[in-house]
Order: sequence, then C-alpha cells, then structure tokens
Amino acid sequence: MPQLNKERETLNNHSDLATEILDKLSAQPVELEHAALANSPEESIELICSGEIEVSFEEALKIFILLCWRNNGLSQKFLDAYRVDLLNIYGHDRLLCFMKAAQEMVPKINQLSSAVGMNELLILTT
Repeated sequence: MPQLNKERETLNNHSDLATEILDKLSAQPVELEHAALANSPEESIELICSGEIEVSFEEALKIFILLCWRNNGLSQKFLDAYRVDLLNIYGHDRLLCFMKAAQEMVPKINQLSSAVGMNELLILTT
C-alpha cells in the first residue's frame, strides 16, 4: 500500500509539472501579440528571431502582421534585417511564403484599418 501511495504522489507531481509547462507555452504567443501592440513592438520580433522563444511559423506571421498594422506597414529594410534569422528558424520554403505574405499584407492591412476598428482587425488576423 505505501508503494501505491508513493506512485500516485509521483504521478500527481508529474501531471502538475506537465500542466504548468503547457500553460507557460500556450501563454507565450499571447504575450508576444500583446508586445507587438505595445510601446516597443520590435521586442517580440527580436525574441522570435533570436530563438529565445519558439513559436510556430503561423504565430510568427501573426506577430509580423500585428506589427505591420501597428506601424502602418513594414519597411523593406526591416524585413531584410530579419530575413536571415527567419531563414535559419523556419527554412527556405517558409521564408518565401512569409516574405510574400508580408509584402501583400501591407496594402490589405491599411485598407482594413481604415474600414474597421482595431477589434475587428484583430479578429480577422486570428
């Protein structure tokens, strides 16, 4: 009986630890999105490109879209600055898709931001 209690306690500890880790991982994209809309939005891009925070390609694209919307577009110089880092993280095939999407989104975001409010725009990008 003491062995079963010990195993149950170990299993509970393991489950609690796994839940805590999963909660932290799911909170990171939300924190990055908030940072992209905050006073220093480039910090979220820096965290992604430096590899400090691992996010999916789709989350990275979402952060860039939010940053693009907040800054009324991204300059080519800005995109070029992060091209190599994004290439190392997501690979060639994803980078081409990313760069094309980033360039196409600038006029669309500007049109949307003038036509709808911020809440509606954020819903469209999710």
